[in-house]
Amino acid sequence: SSLHGAEIDSLMKVSMTLILVVFFALTPMLFFFAYKYRGKKGNTAYFFAHNNKLEVAWTVIPTIILTTLIIYGLKTWDRAMNPDISESTVIEVYSKQFDWTARYSGLDNTLGESSFLLVEGKNVLGVDMLDENSTDDIVVREVHLPVNKSVLLKFRSRDVIHSAFLPHFRVQMNCVPGLSTQFAFTPTKTTAQMKESEGEDFEYVLLCNKICGSAHFNMQMKFIVESEEDYNKWISSQKTLKNTLTLK
Repeated sequence: SSLHGAEIDSLMKVSMTLILVVFFALTPMLFFFAYKYRGKKGNTAYFFAHNNKLEVAWTVIPTIILTTLIIYGLKTWDRAMNPDISESTVIEVYSKQFDWTARYSGLDNTLGESSFLLVEGKNVLGVDMLDENSTDDIVVREVHLPVNKSVLLKFRSRDVIHSAFLPHFRVQMNCVPGLSTQFAFTPTKTTAQMKESEGEDFEYVLLCNKICGSAHFNMQMKFIVESEEDYNKWISSQKTLKNTLTLK
């Protein structure tokens, strides 16, 4: 359900097709020749020292095939990991045992600075409210995304290494304490479209793909992909940190 995800799936299909064709072609031959030339009384071995043409063939042909596959894979990886993020909506995904919190960058599309030293009370993400970029940030427990619009997810962890995993988008990135990591992608199917094809109980869900503790299995957060109009209505209804952290 993402642009790069479709490319990754295509690469996977090409790789698996090649592997299966070679496997089902060579494995029967392996068993056939092992059986045909098994040791029997009266058999005499044929002395076969060297054949230049054979050596060249089984070196050059696999080299060409594997080089093509590797170049295809590297280009797919490069497009997935280095997309144009100049127009991407910036969202921070904050992990801790055992839940997720998201922070939208607001109208300026720039996240305010943060520090674990500032984690206190309602300021669960340790956002520096003295940074002018922080005032329009929005903290939520459910992520909404506009379809066909690029999004840049920036990941942080409070405690241990978590792994942010959005399987339907083919997105996965480690969340490392003391380090900010990121992944950009463009969703191509709304939640409503996925419900039509996968069933009414379908939801995009952010999972943790690292065994991070006893409640690891329960570390989930819903992602909703919708039209840009619906997304704008939702985001405009959310309270900014300037209003949230000043509430008594």
